[in-house]
Amino acid sequence: HVPINDGEVQECGDFELDGVTFPAAEVQIEFVDPADSDGALFPTGNLVDHLEVPELGNLQATMINAGIPTIFLQAEQLGYS
Repeated sequence: HVPINDGEVQECGDFELDGVTFPAAEVQIEFVDPADSDGALFPTGNLVDHLEVPELGNLQATMINAGIPTIFLQAEQLGYS
């Protein structure tokens, strides 16, 4: 929620945030059910899946759908450190 005053973004305010020099208007952020319409944050239902990838073998991965589908895996599995 961005504060608006007379059709303009309100920049001044008394909201203080650690690490920010001057107070300003507060911008409130909400995350409303970031998973897909079925509510599946883990679309496969598993915290960890095993993916068989040609030339790489079996990879352990976590698949998450929280606004954008994403796959997390350890860099070492791809030859990175």
